[in-house]
Amino acid sequence: MASEPLAKRYLELGALFVAVGVDTTLLARGAEALAARFGAEKTAQGSSGVY
Repeated sequence: MASEPLAKRYLELGALFVAVGVDTTLLARGAEALAARFGAEKTAQGSSGVY
């Protein structure tokens, strides 16, 4: 679930379990934060690299 207010509403209504993040989304946000902390620049589309 990507909407925090909606997740909170379901909990208020009595839901016992509400999934609040998708693993790939969490991984992507973590990678973005790490890149920002180390000053990584965005690469041009189509640039060569390891992957």
